[in-house]
Amino acid sequence: MNLFILTCHLCVDTYGEHSGHQIAIDAFPTLFPTGEADAIAERDYPVEMNDWALHLIKLKGGRFARHLDFRYWVLNTIMRQTSRKASKLVLHTHKEDKDLTVEDIRE
Repeated sequence: MNLFILTCHLCVDTYGEHSGHQIAIDAFPTLFPTGEADAIAERDYPVEMNDWALHLIKLKGGRFARHLDFRYWVLNTIMRQTSRKASKLVLHTHKEDKDLTVEDIRE
């Protein structure tokens, strides 16, 4: 048991959301056995996360659609990306509000 814990601690890496690392491949090795086709993989043309996930979920065989953790990870990732884009929009369109304090907002 101690060997297992030691091995796990040696193998676990942490990646930031914006590290450019292919997180899906490491998080779901059974779904990506060849280590290819991550959402951020280099391609001839850009692929949006929504399109990438929808394509995988609709693949014949349904292994992506049946994997509970993958579905929720995709949903969570897309929701965070959407939220981040919306917050940037608010910050850029309401520049006069950047100096507001908590007390100003409560009033």
